[in-house]
Amino acid sequence: EEFLTSIKDLITQGKSLSYDKAYYYFMAAKVILDTLERTIDDPEITNRLWELRHKLGHH
Repeated sequence: EEFLTSIKDLITQGKSLSYDKAYYYFMAAKVILDTLERTIDDPEITNRLWELRHKLGHH
């Protein structure tokens, strides 16, 4: 719940976000992706997660 609120704040206040906070959210997103990849067995979903992670890694 708190995480979702944080994401909403992140989206609405994106321009005023400090680098440290942005980095924190970025790392949190990667941890969530890692966890999802390990727990989901559906190849289609894991492929999409992989693509998403690939995009995250190139920004």
